[in-house]
Amino acid sequence: MSESRNKLEEILELLLAEENEKAEEMLHEYVVAKARAEYENILDEDSSADSEEVEEAKESEEEAVEEAEESEEEAVEETAETEEEAVEEEIDQTASFEDDIRADEEEIDADTFEADEEESEEESEEDGDLEDKVDNLEDELDELKAEFEKCCSAEKGDRKKGEEPE
Repeated sequence: MSESRNKLEEILELLLAEENEKAEEMLHEYVVAKARAEYENILDEDSSADSEEVEEAKESEEEAVEEAEESEEEAVEETAETEEEAVEEEIDQTASFEDDIRADEEEIDADTFEADEEESEEESEEDGDLEDKVDNLEDELDELKAEFEKCCSAEKGDRKKGEEPE
Protein backbone atom coordinates (compact mmCIF):
# COMPACT_ATOMS: atom_id res chain seq x y z
CA MET A 1 0.00 0.00 0.00
CA SER A 2 2.77 2.42 0.80
CA GLU A 3 4.40 1.64 -2.55
CA SER A 4 1.14 2.61 -4.32
CA ARG A 5 0.88 5.73 -2.21
CA ASN A 6 4.47 6.73 -3.00
CA LYS A 7 3.87 6.20 -6.72
CA LEU A 8 0.70 8.34 -6.64
CA GLU A 9 2.48 11.10 -4.69
CA GLU A 10 5.25 11.11 -7.27
CA ILE A 11 2.66 11.43 -10.08
CA LEU A 12 1.02 14.31 -8.21
CA GLU A 13 4.37 16.09 -7.84
CA LEU A 14 4.99 15.73 -11.57
CA LEU A 15 1.57 17.22 -12.32
CA LEU A 16 2.27 20.14 -10.00
CA ALA A 17 5.61 20.67 -11.73
CA GLU A 18 3.66 20.71 -15.00
CA GLU A 19 5.47 17.70 -16.40
CA ASN A 20 2.22 16.35 -17.79
CA GLU A 21 3.63 13.85 -20.28
CA LYS A 22 5.76 12.09 -17.70
CA ALA A 23 2.90 12.17 -15.19
CA GLU A 24 0.52 10.65 -17.73
CA GLU A 25 3.02 7.92 -18.53
CA MET A 26 3.54 7.03 -14.88
CA LEU A 27 -0.19 7.10 -14.16
CA HIS A 28 -0.80 4.80 -17.14
CA GLU A 29 1.84 2.35 -15.89
CA TYR A 30 0.32 2.44 -12.39
CA VAL A 31 -3.22 1.78 -13.66
CA VAL A 32 -2.02 -1.03 -15.95
CA ALA A 33 -0.13 -2.68 -13.09
CA LYS A 34 -3.18 -2.49 -10.82
CA ALA A 35 -5.43 -3.87 -13.56
CA ARG A 36 -3.04 -6.78 -14.18
CA ALA A 37 -2.91 -7.60 -10.51
CA GLU A 38 -6.69 -7.56 -10.27
CA TYR A 39 -7.02 -9.65 -13.40
CA GLU A 40 -4.57 -12.21 -12.02
CA ASN A 41 -6.62 -12.39 -8.81
CA ILE A 42 -9.76 -12.99 -10.81
CA LEU A 43 -8.05 -15.67 -12.88
CA ASP A 44 -6.81 -17.39 -9.76
CA GLU A 45 -10.35 -17.42 -8.36
CA ASP A 46 -11.73 -18.63 -11.67
CA SER A 47 -9.15 -21.38 -12.06
CA SER A 48 -10.28 -22.79 -8.75
CA ALA A 49 -13.84 -22.72 -10.11
CA ASP A 50 -14.98 -24.71 -13.10
CA SER A 51 -12.72 -24.51 -16.12
CA GLU A 52 -15.88 -24.79 -18.20
CA GLU A 53 -17.02 -21.38 -17.02
CA VAL A 54 -13.75 -19.91 -18.26
CA GLU A 55 -14.22 -21.52 -21.62
CA GLU A 56 -17.82 -20.28 -21.78
CA ALA A 57 -16.63 -16.79 -20.96
CA LYS A 58 -14.04 -16.97 -23.72
CA GLU A 59 -16.64 -18.32 -26.15
CA SER A 60 -19.12 -15.61 -25.22
CA GLU A 61 -16.35 -13.04 -25.60
CA GLU A 62 -15.53 -14.42 -29.03
CA GLU A 63 -19.22 -14.37 -29.95
CA ALA A 64 -19.47 -10.79 -28.75
CA VAL A 65 -16.47 -9.87 -30.89
CA GLU A 66 -18.01 -11.61 -33.92
CA GLU A 67 -21.35 -9.88 -33.35
CA ALA A 68 -19.58 -6.55 -33.02
CA GLU A 69 -17.72 -7.16 -36.27
CA GLU A 70 -20.96 -8.16 -38.03
CA SER A 71 -22.83 -5.14 -36.72
CA GLU A 72 -19.92 -2.94 -37.79
CA GLU A 73 -20.06 -4.43 -41.30
CA GLU A 74 -23.82 -3.88 -41.39
CA ALA A 75 -23.36 -0.31 -40.23
CA VAL A 76 -20.80 0.29 -42.98
CA GLU A 77 -23.17 -1.18 -45.57
CA GLU A 78 -26.08 0.90 -44.27
CA THR A 79 -23.90 4.00 -44.32
CA ALA A 80 -22.90 3.29 -47.91
CA GLU A 81 -26.55 2.77 -48.88
CA THR A 82 -27.58 5.93 -47.05
CA GLU A 83 -24.85 7.91 -48.80
CA GLU A 84 -25.95 6.55 -52.18
CA GLU A 85 -29.57 7.46 -51.41
CA ALA A 86 -28.49 10.94 -50.30
CA VAL A 87 -26.54 11.42 -53.54
CA GLU A 88 -29.50 10.21 -55.60
CA GLU A 89 -31.85 12.49 -53.67
CA GLU A 90 -29.49 15.42 -54.17
CA ILE A 91 -29.33 14.66 -57.89
CA ASP A 92 -33.14 14.53 -58.02
CA GLN A 93 -33.38 17.80 -56.12
CA THR A 94 -30.83 19.39 -58.42
CA ALA A 95 -32.73 18.25 -61.50
CA SER A 96 -35.99 19.48 -59.99
CA PHE A 97 -34.37 22.79 -59.11
CA GLU A 98 -33.03 23.17 -62.64
CA ASP A 99 -36.49 22.38 -64.06
CA ASP A 100 -38.01 25.00 -61.77
CA ILE A 101 -35.46 27.56 -62.95
CA ARG A 102 -36.18 26.78 -66.61
CA ALA A 103 -39.93 27.05 -66.00
CA ASP A 104 -39.45 30.38 -64.23
CA GLU A 105 -37.26 31.65 -67.05
CA GLU A 106 -39.90 30.65 -69.61
CA GLU A 107 -42.58 32.37 -67.53
CA ILE A 108 -40.47 35.50 -67.24
CA ASP A 109 -39.82 35.48 -70.99
CA ALA A 110 -43.54 35.06 -71.67
CA ASP A 111 -44.42 37.88 -69.26
CA THR A 112 -41.77 40.10 -70.83
CA PHE A 113 -43.05 39.33 -74.33
CA GLU A 114 -46.64 40.09 -73.28
CA ALA A 115 -45.53 43.30 -71.58
CA ASP A 116 -43.59 44.31 -74.71
CA GLU A 117 -46.66 43.65 -76.86
CA GLU A 118 -48.85 45.68 -74.51
CA GLU A 119 -46.33 48.52 -74.51
CA SER A 120 -46.08 48.51 -78.28
CA GLU A 121 -49.90 48.57 -78.54
CA GLU A 122 -50.04 51.43 -76.05
CA GLU A 123 -47.28 53.23 -77.90
CA SER A 124 -49.18 52.76 -81.16
CA GLU A 125 -52.32 54.16 -79.58
CA GLU A 126 -50.33 56.99 -78.01
CA ASP A 127 -48.63 57.67 -81.34
CA GLY A 128 -52.04 57.82 -83.00
CA ASP A 129 -53.39 60.07 -80.26
CA LEU A 130 -50.29 62.21 -80.45
CA GLU A 131 -50.60 62.58 -84.21
CA ASP A 132 -54.25 63.58 -83.81
CA LYS A 133 -53.29 66.18 -81.21
CA VAL A 134 -50.55 67.57 -83.42
CA ASP A 135 -52.98 67.80 -86.33
CA ASN A 136 -55.51 69.58 -84.11
CA LEU A 137 -52.85 71.99 -82.87
CA GLU A 138 -51.72 72.71 -86.42
CA ASP A 139 -55.32 73.42 -87.41
CA GLU A 140 -55.79 75.73 -84.44
CA LEU A 141 -52.49 77.44 -85.23
CA ASP A 142 -53.61 78.00 -88.82
CA GLU A 143 -56.89 79.45 -87.57
CA LEU A 144 -55.03 81.75 -85.17
CA LYS A 145 -52.67 82.87 -87.93
CA ALA A 146 -55.59 83.61 -90.19
CA GLU A 147 -57.33 85.56 -87.45
CA PHE A 148 -54.10 87.42 -86.69
CA GLU A 149 -53.69 88.32 -90.35
CA LYS A 150 -57.24 89.51 -90.39
CA CYS A 151 -56.66 91.65 -87.32
CA CYS A 152 -53.41 93.01 -88.68
CA SER A 153 -54.94 93.90 -92.01
CA ALA A 154 -57.88 95.56 -90.26
CA GLU A 155 -55.49 97.64 -88.18
CA LYS A 156 -53.49 98.66 -91.21
CA GLY A 157 -56.67 99.73 -92.89
CA ASP A 158 -57.65 101.75 -89.84
CA ARG A 159 -54.24 103.39 -89.67
CA LYS A 160 -54.47 104.44 -93.20
CA LYS A 161 -57.65 106.18 -92.36
CA GLY A 162 -55.88 107.87 -89.45
CA GLU A 163 -57.52 106.12 -86.65
CA GLU A 164 -55.60 104.71 -83.76
CA PRO A 165 -55.84 101.03 -82.90
CA GLU A 166 -57.89 100.13 -79.91
